[in-house]
Amino acid sequence: MSRLNGRIAIVTGGCSGIGRATVELFAAEGAEVYAVDVAKPRQAFEQEAVHFASLDVASAPGWQALTEDVAARHGRIDVLVNNAGIGGSMAALADEELESWHQVLAVNLTGTFLGMRAVIPRMLTQGAGSIINLSSIWGNAAVAFGAAYHASKGAFGSSRSMPRSPTASRASASTRFTPVSWRRLPSCRRRARELRRPYSAAPRWNAWRSRSRSRAAYCFSQVTNRAI
Repeated sequence: MSRLNGRIAIVTGGCSGIGRATVELFAAEGAEVYAVDVAKPRQAFEQEAVHFASLDVASAPGWQALTEDVAARHGRIDVLVNNAGIGGSMAALADEELESWHQVLAVNLTGTFLGMRAVIPRMLTQGAGSIINLSSIWGNAAVAFGAAYHASKGAFGSSRSMPRSPTASRASASTRFTPVSWRRLPSCRRRARELRRPYSAAPRWNAWRSRSRSRAAYCFSQVTNRAI
């Protein structure tokens, strides 16, 4: 398969879970992929087309350095997948510490903004590009904890105002911005129903993470307009 042959992609949170599955799928389809994360992967990538890059997504200078390096090496950036995210303290709203609140929004929300801001000018110059912002069902379905996480993911899952604003202002017709909240996937709809039950009835997080490949396939479909 080579449906992404010649494409240059950046995937944040790319060393585990959905991010790693996306990195490996994109590389298998012919893309040159930068797996961006704060720490090196526990298990090395086997594909030669995968490159690890250390980055705190909440760092504007870090984003500038990364995109300049990738552009200098390849001359373009075709795909950005904003996948990096943290859950924070997952405390109830009344118990949420301000430091934890700021940290979650810095990574999940500001980090996504910084990534978009860093690649949009290059995509506009080259006349094409695709940005995929991963949200969560937790941006639409509320529970009694994780207020900061809900707020950060809701910015991309419910209102979608931030992902749409570049399309409405500066982006060319060939530059695409896709907010992904999974609510169209059957497994995600089931997860939403489970979140309305007592927390003890929800499946273990390991089961949720095991579906990473299906999420990666959906990201792939948003880049190629093809399902796999």
